[in-house]
Amino acid sequence: MTRTPRPKVLVAVRMHEAGLALLRKAGFRVVVNPQGRRVDEEWLCRELRDAWALMTTMRVKVTSRLLECAENLKLIVTLTSGYDHIDLEACSARGICVANTPEAIAAAVAEHTLGLVLALLRNIARGDKYIREGEWRSGPAPRALLSTMLRGKTIGIIGMGRIGASTAALFRAMGAGKIYYWSRRRKPEVEAVLGAEFVDLDTLFRESDVVSIHVPLTRETWHLVGEDRLRLMKRTA
Repeated sequence: MTRTPRPKVLVAVRMHEAGLALLRKAGFRVVVNPQGRRVDEEWLCRELRDAWALMTTMRVKVTSRLLECAENLKLIVTLTSGYDHIDLEACSARGICVANTPEAIAAAVAEHTLGLVLALLRNIARGDKYIREGEWRSGPAPRALLSTMLRGKTIGIIGMGRIGASTAALFRAMGAGKIYYWSRRRKPEVEAVLGAEFVDLDTLFRESDVVSIHVPLTRETWHLVGEDRLRLMKRTA
């Protein structure tokens, strides 16, 4: 009796051992990138030839040229929210399903966004440099180190999806004032919970003290923000 070979899953990125164990328990033959974060293209092309599924991130550009190596590929899972690093048209032409993980990083990205905004408002990076390089010895701190608070600020969120909504919730918890947002479609549920107001982009840039962008890269969002809109912003934004 001939045994049917187990479907091969090629894991091109770093993955926790618990995740790999789940794949193996489900009956897959798992092949893991030996380089860790770095992905060797020659290795990737060679291993793709008999792979049933590919697990990847933004580090691997899944182009039509790369897909020529994938003779049996049926599924690509990117461990990211965005998927503009994958040639969807080429995948569709070859009958390859593409899936992403939009819930996986929403909270992490929102926290990182809050951290970056606080670092800018409170001049944390500049203050750290001022102390480490001993500039404080030469006299009082310069006016450039003066900082401002997030509390009471008007926040503009572009893209009120999972990440945008998570970010807005953190801003609200930190005592932000008005929260304006623009998204491809209106989100009444977010307005009800966070008290956010849907506005057009020009109004958002004109009124906001902080603007945070959380949209996927599409034809519609390409060059969404340019010099004309940045000139609408307050000098203190």
